Amino acid sequence: MAFFIQHFMNSRRSKNGLRAAQNLYSRTLVLSVLMLAIATPVMAQDSAGSDSDGESGEFSDEGGWLETWLDGFSMHGALQFQPLYAGNYDFRRSTDDNNELVGQKIQFGFEKTFQSRYTARVTAQDSRVWGGTPGSDTGLNTANNATNESLDLREAWLHADRLIGPVDVRLGRQILKFGDGRLVGTNEWGNVGRSFDTARFRFKSSIYEVDAWASVLAEEDSDNGGNTTAVGRSQASNFNISCDATGTSCQIRAGTPNELDDAYFTGLYNRFRFSEHFFLDAYYLGVHKKYINTSVPIINFPGATVTTEDRSRQRDNLYTFGGRATNATAGNRKAVIPFDWTVEYAWQTGITGREQDASWDYLQVSVPRVDPLTGAPLLDGAGQALNQRVYKEKERYDAFAFEADAGVTLFDTVRIGGEYAVASGDPNRNDGAHATFQNLFADGHNVFGISDIQGWQNMIGRSANLTFFFGAFGKLQLTYWEVDKHRAQDGWYDALGRLRSGATTESIANNRYLDTVNADGTTSLASGSLRKHLYREYDLLYQVNYDGIFFELGYALIHAGDSIGAINGDIFRFPGTRQPDFDPRANRIFMTVKYKF
Repeated sequence: MAFFIQHFMNSRRSKNGLRAAQNLYSRTLVLSVLMLAIATPVMAQDSAGSDSDGESGEFSDEGGWLETWLDGFSMHGALQFQPLYAGNYDFRRSTDDNNELVGQKIQFGFEKTFQSRYTARVTAQDSRVWGGTPGSDTGLNTANNATNESLDLREAWLHADRLIGPVDVRLGRQILKFGDGRLVGTNEWGNVGRSFDTARFRFKSSIYEVDAWASVLAEEDSDNGGNTTAVGRSQASNFNISCDATGTSCQIRAGTPNELDDAYFTGLYNRFRFSEHFFLDAYYLGVHKKYINTSVPIINFPGATVTTEDRSRQRDNLYTFGGRATNATAGNRKAVIPFDWTVEYAWQTGITGREQDASWDYLQVSVPRVDPLTGAPLLDGAGQALNQRVYKEKERYDAFAFEADAGVTLFDTVRIGGEYAVASGDPNRNDGAHATFQNLFADGHNVFGISDIQGWQNMIGRSANLTFFFGAFGKLQLTYWEVDKHRAQDGWYDALGRLRSGATTESIANNRYLDTVNADGTTSLASGSLRKHLYREYDLLYQVNYDGIFFELGYALIHAGDSIGAINGDIFRFPGTRQPDFDPRANRIFMTVKYKF
């Protein structure tokens, strides 16, 4: 105890004292729980050898709640090491963007079943990059010297079978995955993975299964026991640092001063097992975000404060409805016959919480902007009157996505397959429809190639693949992908749904003939200058299990298309002023070594 008190006092004197103390206590708590779980069965086993009379006998469990800990108790874990190299992902010659790292993920936990219907599971996970924690400017720090550890709980849930009639209930931090993981996945291949703080309800029969859940994605309120939330309007993040030429004077600004306060994820996923040749899924997924306040009151007079009515965005509710059909019912995306197929379609609707100028107002009716207190007209820097559009409309989600893949397996040794995927993009980001499909919490790896540079958003993808099965010697997969934009005006989104703004030809302003500069410094090209082709990708992936250890080796070669090349090649300037910087080739290579018990 004295050690922890001394460590806490020292950490408070340091620059990152509070964070270090929190990490120390979280690690101590997790390890204490695990040690208790390990020690309790042993103590129970020792006490089972004697009763209250001091005679040898079995452990007394008359009430049914004191069953022996060893019954239904198991331990589990996993170790994953992943060297990875990615080169030239921005397709520019002049930038130093060759990234190489070794990722490490270690999991350790226990699971206990009691009273035959209740199960508790806890999994601790340590995730880090070799040399990244602590990181050493001098190269002299060791692996655990002054480090900020990356230990957390991956799972911590309590499950009850048939708690509410025929309905099972699971509460706590848990892993969710449905279908092929295109919208809700584990992201397990990565170095961290994904979990949800969720209340989950399930009903299951021989032909029908349904999951209903509600998850908390963001919570602004802290409890009164010292658990301080890291999100909300008072927790600014994404800091931007700007320094002068000497690097001795810097300014720090919050990139998102008004954080999202509360957010929730709800869903209903239905599975119909009609036969071993046909499964059908139907689902609803909802993401609900609280409104965001403005930084200052809309009507700003002396002494005014921000109220709940001062909002920069109203409530954001995204609803996804979809269906999936497949004959790949034998596990690992295999069918009981040589021919396998899967199709999935999703449609998104809802309200974004933003207002746009009315798309039907072709006359663009405007009135002068006035000061809300004095009524005087507002002027711009040149002394000209500022106008505002009269007619507004709520921006709505209106997007879709479709995927189909099929293949045939010959003699259990080779599979020939193909895939087609499309996800809508937004042809006009200034109208009342948000048409870019959102891929939510998708698995981020090997969806549209193992380079992971493309998500299920604003894309049309076509693929051919060939897989060889070598039995105990693993399998080898060769894959070709060609990916275009669905809408040329929209941007390029990576596997996790992040917009790579300015990396391709795009247009926010949606002008037909003139290029314009956007507020973020990027350029909205005229419609005639836009390109659609994103990239071609050639993949080689080998996987094998040897002595219980999983090995994976992957290589991807990516060749950028004209939508990227037109920007990096600087083709829209006059020849005498161009500064071409386009290198069309990028590559990625990785190896995964994983052991589970």
